[in-house]
Amino acid sequence: MSWDFDELDMLEVSRSSEDISGTRDWLSAVEDGGGRDELERSRRRIQAASLEGWQKVLDLHEADPTSVRKAYHNLARLHHPDKSRSHADAEVFKMVHKAYVDGLAAVAKEAYTDKELVRAAVDEWEHDYDEGNANSVPDCIPEVEAAELASWLQAKKCVLLDCREAVEAKYERRATATQIPKSLRIGFGDLRALPHTLLKDLSQLKDNTCDIVTFSTHGGTSGNCGMCAALLIDVFGLDASRVWRLEGGLDAWFAWAAENPSTLRDLQ
Repeated sequence: MSWDFDELDMLEVSRSSEDISGTRDWLSAVEDGGGRDELERSRRRIQAASLEGWQKVLDLHEADPTSVRKAYHNLARLHHPDKSRSHADAEVFKMVHKAYVDGLAAVAKEAYTDKELVRAAVDEWEHDYDEGNANSVPDCIPEVEAAELASWLQAKKCVLLDCREAVEAKYERRATATQIPKSLRIGFGDLRALPHTLLKDLSQLKDNTCDIVTFSTHGGTSGNCGMCAALLIDVFGLDASRVWRLEGGLDAWFAWAAENPSTLRDLQ
């Protein structure tokens, strides 16, 4: 997929102009009142920052497409020359718009780089695993029984990862009421093929201090849960001492839930 920045620019300028046209009275009030000083401070800040890069101009510390667009929109409200009626803002708005274009390009490039790096790391791990050289393997991941998992959930001591494939989870026919509650779905297929889409969730897991319990339908060392756990440790840097597999998988959980309905209700 390619980014058509010229098209994006035209779209965003159009959107900003349309929005600004609805704020004519507001801008007049700003220029006529105490907001004049705010406008001048903003002009000086942008002019001073213009040689320091787009993030300085947009006044952003961490950037993503949404924050870049929001910063651009807010500055356009102040400095669009058609509305501010100030000659000084013609040049200032050019700086703002250039920062916006550069910002979107930089964010897109960074996202692409992250995608390529994590994809390469997963590919390398799979090769090492096939060759018997992976640091972590499913056999090394400790198991927790369903009853103990329930006590961990009651104490809020763990985070659950559903490692089933999407189609497998979709066609699970057992009663919803006996499902494991509040799990985060990170299917092994997605972790292998689309790891970049999971980076935000995985970063939060890494920063969390709770234990992490992976589960699949049947569990065991051949289940997705073990492979996911090993991959999370070796590639994404999760602490191995925090990672567990649910013994017997969902099959074992459903068997336990059928015999402990009151405890299960407390977990919902």
